[in-house]
Amino acid sequence: TAIRELNKSITDAANLDGEISTGSKIDLTDRDFVSNSLVFNESTSNSGEITVGAAIISGCNFTLWNDTGKFDGYDWNNSVIDITLVINGESVYMGYYYIISHTEKGDTISVEALDTLKIMDIHMLYEVGISWPIDAVSAINQLANYGLKRVHVIGLENESGIMLYDPKQDKMTVRDAISYIAQALGKYAIIRGTSINETTLYFGWYDTSKAYDCGVTFSHDLRTEDITVSGL
Repeated sequence: TAIRELNKSITDAANLDGEISTGSKIDLTDRDFVSNSLVFNESTSNSGEITVGAAIISGCNFTLWNDTGKFDGYDWNNSVIDITLVINGESVYMGYYYIISHTEKGDTISVEALDTLKIMDIHMLYEVGISWPIDAVSAINQLANYGLKRVHVIGLENESGIMLYDPKQDKMTVRDAISYIAQALGKYAIIRGTSINETTLYFGWYDTSKAYDCGVTFSHDLRTEDITVSGL
């Protein structure tokens, strides 16, 4: 696990040509984390359900010991956490997360971090300059790579030719627009960081044969008792 300090703001980092890490790297060990403080979470705007069209934000929270002053003087708000977990001898890459807040109290520092979908909330739809109507796949490719580099889109292999119309909400964020398109396709969207320089935007179906399972992998398991279908 490593924290990568950035010399630029999050907005500037999003516009770098694939070079997200521009500062120093601090390697972390188990000793640096307060025991049992590292928590991964995934959520939508409606915490009670996973809705068709949800653009799911993934994040993590953790607390570090700073009794030795190891983390003094760092710009936390312009940093990225890059995490690999070792579970029962197996290495599981969790991706990277932008640190959005931190609280220093005594000898500890509590940190909250979110994935690349947080960056997509910075940009508005009108900035992207999409000409409607537009093919669904073309729209997603244009949105996913606006202000970001090396975003791979998967899960839309059969959606080419599906035309989408202007939602007429130019002030929606890029993440909102991705959610709007996912809803029209009956899918959900989630970001999975594959490295510090690459990100995958994945579109998936809800699998009703697995108790409404929204994608199960080693690193995340989302379940809900009910799914709301709207706008179809």
